[in-house]
Amino acid sequence: MIKGLITFIAIFIFINDSLYAQDWSSEDLSFAFSSFELPRSPNIPVNQLIQISPFVAPGRDGVIAPTSFRIIMGYGSLSIFDALGTDEVAGLKRKDAQKFIEDLRQQGKTEIDGAFIAGLTNIHKGNEFFIFFNLDRMAHSAGYASRLLAHEPLHMAKLLITTIEKPGIDYIKDPWVNMTDDNEEYFAETLERIAAICTDRYMYLKIK
Repeated sequence: MIKGLITFIAIFIFINDSLYAQDWSSEDLSFAFSSFELPRSPNIPVNQLIQISPFVAPGRDGVIAPTSFRIIMGYGSLSIFDALGTDEVAGLKRKDAQKFIEDLRQQGKTEIDGAFIAGLTNIHKGNEFFIFFNLDRMAHSAGYASRLLAHEPLHMAKLLITTIEKPGIDYIKDPWVNMTDDNEEYFAETLERIAAICTDRYMYLKIK
């Protein structure tokens, strides 16, 4: 009986994982990067640690090596708390998200109509960079999804560039690196890599 139960659990995990699993080994976005799978669920179909390989940025001497960051795509605002295993992130609390969602339900609405967290780029536990997309909110329209896929990567680009250019920075007290005429292409090259990775994952979810 125990052997049969173990077999059933193994089959269930395999089938369940196959619902949202993807082999990214042949992915070609015209630049080098690595992706490492983190725990997923039907509610969090994308949860990966991304490492963009070092590259030469226009207008800057030498090769830059961006810090790794995490991409999380989940259904609903609560999925970011679940993915990070916390009840609070970036000053936002799970209980407030739950109240927001319940208030929407009372109005006959869902987070497709308006989200507690539509997207978020921040640092968890002081050193874990992440970028989050609320797939429910993105389901509102292709236009809204496109906005988020451009919006959040810009925040991540600024975070990565600031980390590179200001080692040891206090992210709360110290000023971040801003885009100027001199570093615009540096920002653009970093942004396009983040946006391409995020968009590729979103498009996979849409067409699978």
